[in-house]
Formats: sequence, structure tokens, C-alpha cells
Amino acid sequence: MVGSTLTAHAETPIISAPDAARMVASGELVLLDIRRPAEWQESGVAEGAWPVSMHTPAFASQLQAILE
Repeated sequence: MVGSTLTAHAETPIISAPDAARMVASGELVLLDIRRPAEWQESGVAEGAWPVSMHTPAFASQLQAILE
């Protein structure tokens, strides 16, 4: 089909920061910090977040390990 596009829409829940912190603490939510290590050093990593840089070749395997 030339010229057509397929668009998928997903409902993304919006949660408050306090609710997200509670969910991370209880294990209901996985919080990832996918910035570069230099950015983590500059501003720190959020409490409970997994620092896993999307800029490394091992990103996919690290993400899989976290989710398992």
C-alpha cells in the first residue's frame, strides 16, 4: 500500500510522582534511567531507578536482565 501509514495508539496511564515512588518501592513499577553515565554523575539517579544507559551496545541485554 503505497502512501498509507499504519498508526498504533496505546493508552498510557498518567501517574503522579508520589504514586510512582510508591509503586517503585512496592515493586509494582520498574523505573529506568536510560541516560548516559556522565548525566548520572551530573544529576544523580532517581531513588529506586535502574541506571541502564541506552547508549551502550549491551542495552538490550541489560534491559532484559532487569525485566527478568
